[in-house]
Amino acid sequence: MRYVLLFFLVITTLSAYGQCGDCPSGLFPFCHGVASGDPWPNSVILWTRVTPEESEAGTDITIEWEVASDPDMINTLQTGTTTTNDDRDYTLKFELENLDPNTTYYYRFHKNGIPSATGRTRTAPDGDIDKLRIAVATCSRYNSGYFNGYSRIADRNDLAAVLFLGDYIYESGSGDDGIPERAEVFPSSEILTLEDYRCRYAFYRLDHDLFRVHQQHPAICIWDDHEIVNNAWEFGAANHDDATEGDYAERKAAARQAYFEWLPIREDPSLATQKVYRKFNYGNLADIIMLDTRHEGRDMQTDTTDVDFYAPDRTILGDTQREWFLDALESSTAKWKVIGNQVAFSPLNTLDLLDNFDAWDGYPAEREKIVGFIDSLGIDDVVFMTGDLHIGLAGDITLMPEVPYDPETGEGYDQNTGNGAVAVECVSPSITSHNLDDVDIELPIPLESLPEFALLLNPHGKFVDFSNHGYVVLDLDDQRAQSDWYWVTTKYEPTSEEFQAESWYTLAGDNFLQLADNPAPSLADAPEPAPEFPLTGLEELTLKENISLKILPNPASELQVIAYTLTTSGNVSVDLINGTGQLVQRIFSGHQTKGTYQFQQAVSTLPTGIYYYKVMVEGEPYLEKVIVE
Repeated sequence: MRYVLLFFLVITTLSAYGQCGDCPSGLFPFCHGVASGDPWPNSVILWTRVTPEESEAGTDITIEWEVASDPDMINTLQTGTTTTNDDRDYTLKFELENLDPNTTYYYRFHKNGIPSATGRTRTAPDGDIDKLRIAVATCSRYNSGYFNGYSRIADRNDLAAVLFLGDYIYESGSGDDGIPERAEVFPSSEILTLEDYRCRYAFYRLDHDLFRVHQQHPAICIWDDHEIVNNAWEFGAANHDDATEGDYAERKAAARQAYFEWLPIREDPSLATQKVYRKFNYGNLADIIMLDTRHEGRDMQTDTTDVDFYAPDRTILGDTQREWFLDALESSTAKWKVIGNQVAFSPLNTLDLLDNFDAWDGYPAEREKIVGFIDSLGIDDVVFMTGDLHIGLAGDITLMPEVPYDPETGEGYDQNTGNGAVAVECVSPSITSHNLDDVDIELPIPLESLPEFALLLNPHGKFVDFSNHGYVVLDLDDQRAQSDWYWVTTKYEPTSEEFQAESWYTLAGDNFLQLADNPAPSLADAPEPAPEFPLTGLEELTLKENISLKILPNPASELQVIAYTLTTSGNVSVDLINGTGQLVQRIFSGHQTKGTYQFQQAVSTLPTGIYYYKVMVEGEPYLEKVIVE
């Protein structure tokens, strides 16, 4: 079991962006943690942000990085340096290349010898694989509760990646929605400018649970509307007023810039405007196809009273993205086609209790084109993973769920056999954003009866939950795709247990969902997690009745002498530990009697920074902090 220690670095508030929140204890200058994302078989994106000292404002800051095969960062594989400055809000990210497929790596950054947290990432496979597990998360409004769902995802060691399906941040200010809040968000008013968006990301990324989920898993992200403003479309938004909030195009450009600065997403230097729709190949098992149904080509929202509502050229994707998407489906040679999709794809009958025209229900002609394309080409095993709704939902995808299935024409749908379905859809609940259990509104029937009522209206639906928060784990093998919904017991307390709610699967070639008896099992050979950071567990350690420890010289650049006197006999170990609590070298281990002992330790090959010598006497530790120059 890895020994953990409590160490103290210089603690400061954010010097350049102090209004965005205080740096958590022990994290400076890497206050916002580390992250990785967009895994390919031979490369992955690494990310961090360095909080500058006041004297560094306006200058380039050089950061060292290292990559290892083990969480203790002993077996170093690659090292290097990179720079950042205020042009990118002191964030930095780069593509780590020359990696092996389907492999776990550990990484961290250094500034002037001070380490960041250690992160864990994993490359995509290349070729045949028999299992893939990914988590799906969406809708994390900070004010609305604690990010306990993120923390439970971070606890899972066997995930290949986490799909963030949008509404990663919210643009609204404190108290804007009239819903009970966990805490005030910063900036406290609605965000509009580049500085506002940067500050909101900075504030979010100080959250411990969000810190952990990025530390432990590579991210595959897309945005939805709240990364810019509620109910956005390509050239505007329902919640934006040019007269009072400025030019929408400028606001959108600022929000996009901050998004690409603060998230570990690939950027294409050949593009003037970066895209979030893209594809990831996980060997023969899955293609993960990420869409942008929000900002790329979406026409303005309308409803059925509009004469153009059913127009054949009305689009939520835009022509360019739609053709790219259809080509990705047709050309895929993977077993499963997993679609990362912001808004509900399936037609939903809400009896006008819910305005769903912001989803694919508002763009019926384009949805019909896509379903017809899948059906006409016989493309099997398409799984839409969806966010946005703040509810848990599973269902079959069919255009006419209320029409009985006709075996001669193949039209209609049979909810008992799944005939007429062409794909399946699984909707993740929100991490925190309000659902019907959080708001005080009048419902036509009691909330506890609403799921049954909703399924009667939507025979293609398999289950629905309006009251809980959490996430989904998607488990794939060559025979089945299974989604397991996990709820946290509370979002109103800083920690929470979780429980498994529902599990639904589709068999290869079936294209409809069935109820599973149990959640899919975890992987038995999951890689070790990255170590907790800042490390906790020990207060001030003084065992002066047993040991007197001296380290000379301190600081040192070449050689140090470790000298100690034992007042009792016992089993003793002497370890050199780095600033994040990870073992650098075992210096001695064995039984020693009363007396004075001395060891020499070469430090000339060590990176500059803070280290500790840890002497254990019969299981009791004593620490001495040293500096290597």
